[in-house]
Amino acid sequence: MIFLSIYCDNIYMFRDFFIDFAIKRKYKHSLAQNEMLFEGSKINVRKKLIILGGNASGKTTLGRLLCAVQYYLIGREMDRYINLKDKIYDKKKPGTFKVEFAIKEEAYSLECVFNENGIIKESLKNVRIYPSYSINALRKKLEESAPVDTYMDDDASNYESLSGRFGMASNLLSKPSNKKLIDIFRGDVQFTYSFSNFASRQFTRILQVPVEKLNEILPNIDNSVDRVVALKSSESDIESHSYMIVFKNGEHLTIPDGDLSRADRSRLSHGTYEALQFLGRLIDIKNNPSVVAYLDEQLAHQHTELESYMVMRALLLPREGQLFCTTHNNELLDLNVSPQMILLFRRNKDGFNEAFYVSDKISKNDRGFKGYNDNDFFGVQPDYSVLDVFFEEE
Repeated sequence: MIFLSIYCDNIYMFRDFFIDFAIKRKYKHSLAQNEMLFEGSKINVRKKLIILGGNASGKTTLGRLLCAVQYYLIGREMDRYINLKDKIYDKKKPGTFKVEFAIKEEAYSLECVFNENGIIKESLKNVRIYPSYSINALRKKLEESAPVDTYMDDDASNYESLSGRFGMASNLLSKPSNKKLIDIFRGDVQFTYSFSNFASRQFTRILQVPVEKLNEILPNIDNSVDRVVALKSSESDIESHSYMIVFKNGEHLTIPDGDLSRADRSRLSHGTYEALQFLGRLIDIKNNPSVVAYLDEQLAHQHTELESYMVMRALLLPREGQLFCTTHNNELLDLNVSPQMILLFRRNKDGFNEAFYVSDKISKNDRGFKGYNDNDFFGVQPDYSVLDVFFEEE
């Protein structure tokens, strides 16, 4: 699955919010060699994005919105942590999301309008994507096509009995008559989302890295580590992924079956733990190139240079699905990436989140992203002047 665009209104701090992931003008860059929608297609789409912005600017909530939509597409109730019914901003008005996405050579457009009780309206459209189509031609075909199916409930009064206590599931995609669609979506809508305080993953948490490699990597990340030792079973036919991290002071930490969540996290620094987690996620993404992967502030405790290096390693992985990496770190603007790949978030004067690409603001040939940002050319730097008054009064 590839997201082509997403629109939402009255959800979280998004009001009349739209992001277009399609690329209307092809650009030449080493990281943009596989941006076409499928082989031979004239449509190019952003498959790798760095999302930069300050606190509460919308980076994490975008990930939660995309995650909720993907749960929705596979016919599952949204998890209570990302239940969109609870995220309506103005409770007197409905919330809306509309998503355009592609699966292989088929394009879909799904619109959902809902209130605190449940779904008011759903509409799903589907058209074939021909290689000759531009993104504008495809969108025109989607707009003009008749819906595959629709659902209407003006008051949503009966919804709670259908959806359960917490989640919001699609009425369209729960119909037996749409079983073919749901089978397609469940087979091709694959995703992994990693947030600082919540994660929804489809893949194993076991870090399947050879101990020899860990011995090369870990002491360079954490200089308190002396070595990594594999823990083998006495019975040769039993496979084990367990290993022990030995520290220079003689202490050690066992990682049962390579699963960091089962280890004593307090013995590792935040940065070391994050680096190991990030390494595991890179392996997941590498082994599953078609997933939509959202890595939200996963290296916040890392040295800025190491974060830049590891994010760049993620961007270099071959992708069929999309990869989103969010950060506060302005140093990532020094990476060798195109302005088309950098999405900036900020809050507008009314307090709502908005986003735009660096390429919307500067020439494609201008490489001084960080200089522009440091001088707040993009208007995304937080204003701390109100704190000056506080400290001067103190």
